[in-house]
Amino acid sequence: AIADASLYMGHAYKRMPAVDECRINTLPVSHKILIENTRLRQIATHYFQQPDQKNIADSPLRTKLNTASEQLNIYVNTTARRLLQSGKYMAVLGGDQSTSLGLVQALAMQYNSFGVLHFDAHADLAANSDGLMYTHHAAMHHVLGISAVSQLVQVGVRDYSMDELQYIRQHKARITTFFDDEIKAAMFKGATWHYVCEQVIKQLPDLLYLSIDIDVLHPALCPHTQAPVAGGMQLEQLTYMIQKIVEAGKHIIGFDLCETGNHAFDARVAARLLYHTCHWAYASQRNE
Repeated sequence: AIADASLYMGHAYKRMPAVDECRINTLPVSHKILIENTRLRQIATHYFQQPDQKNIADSPLRTKLNTASEQLNIYVNTTARRLLQSGKYMAVLGGDQSTSLGLVQALAMQYNSFGVLHFDAHADLAANSDGLMYTHHAAMHHVLGISAVSQLVQVGVRDYSMDELQYIRQHKARITTFFDDEIKAAMFKGATWHYVCEQVIKQLPDLLYLSIDIDVLHPALCPHTQAPVAGGMQLEQLTYMIQKIVEAGKHIIGFDLCETGNHAFDARVAARLLYHTCHWAYASQRNE
């Protein structure tokens, strides 16, 4: 859907550097993975429709889902390592944010230390969700398990559990969260979005991975994403922050854009965000 939407998008932006230099390519979608995805969706539906399955220690359905998720992580990791070794720049598009774990793991083999800037309506810090290890609820929990990730900075979070809030408070040395309500309160008192960007940038190391869940945006811009949440950013606020991060000298080593949905309108918003992120990530290579 995003590839189709990109055909209807203007490609000239006056503030974006090196528009003509950056070449964006996508890998072909694996037919095998598409078939497996259909099969696993049926298993997941069956799992969630039977509450007793979540209480069975050795549930065969849960084992199948966790094993398949681990296999996907390995596939993404192996593919990313191969392309990174050939000098390519890597990003993950689509799926939920757990799909990008393999890329972050691959980058950890190339860089000794880097930060993760996480744009999301959700904290994604649960250890697991309904017994499933690799879901979007646990995406950042797994990222923090990578020793090369020195800092997690979250922006736009507005949906989280008490356990996640406690986890954030207990790990202040490694996690900085800019909650959506706190950002809005500062702006209601007169703070500008530029000032908010400056506060976020102060928390970032020089090497940076961007993890973007489209639901960080206002739901009017992504109504068909998996878990829209009231509040959020405008698209221009997000792209402006990414621009300022690059202009501050940060080097974006990779990124993901996830939970984009398949609806035509959502795809057009996602295509524009993807285009901006690709070009600013490319421009950041000059900051290496």
